[in-house]
Amino acid sequence: MFENTNLPWLEKHLILYAWAGSTSYNTRVEDSDDDFRGICIPPEQFYFGLQGFDQYRSPENSGEDIEIKSIKEYVRLALDGNPNVIEWLFTKPEFFVYINEIGQELINIRHQFLSKQFFKKVSGFAKGQKHEMENDGKNNRGQGSLKRIADRQKYGYDVRSASHLIRIDYEGIEVMETGNLNTWRSDKERKLLVDIKTGKLTKSQVLEIHDELDAKLYQAYLKTELPETPDYHKNNKFLIELTKEYRRKYKDDRYY
Repeated sequence: MFENTNLPWLEKHLILYAWAGSTSYNTRVEDSDDDFRGICIPPEQFYFGLQGFDQYRSPENSGEDIEIKSIKEYVRLALDGNPNVIEWLFTKPEFFVYINEIGQELINIRHQFLSKQFFKKVSGFAKGQKHEMENDGKNNRGQGSLKRIADRQKYGYDVRSASHLIRIDYEGIEVMETGNLNTWRSDKERKLLVDIKTGKLTKSQVLEIHDELDAKLYQAYLKTELPETPDYHKNNKFLIELTKEYRRKYKDDRYY
């Protein structure tokens, strides 16, 4: 998988690897991309030597959108309430292409990453998606693609950013109200999200829905029983012990 990169060790050191994006959200349409996300524990030289590794992203226009994070980087972002990484552990079991016992242990404590910080990050993410929806987007991964440009010209706004905006509203409300997250959206939510993605709603209709959901999200935040922040020391201790366990079970670090 990563033979043509400077990271030939990466596949061997994955602890989990799963379908992501529209496949995991239940919003896949005919022209949806193939998205994959994974977590790895790098060879020991990346801990004790001069080299470092935080993440890998597949090249633009490579056919698949692949993102791999080191477990240390993953936990750091999850503790900060980042919804874009927390959701990796809440995807449906059948979407995991690979998972070992170390990856399963991480999934088993996934609720420890949920806190009120999720609301704050969701609110920030929503503002970004709303801005991209109403403007020309950013010339980065996906935003500057010919497909996105064509959609903006056809519908008068970025329908994919709009769909992400409403989806993240739903996720934020669910986490605040239930203390749980289902990456796979319900059939009712899927219909709305796909209708938005395929240009069946106007920009004003999407913004009206967002305003209603945003108000509901804030009320859910005020009432939630989630902690203010995750337990940093508890999760840091878990990360250390999990990494040690991995080192004991997988001693082959020949990839330099």
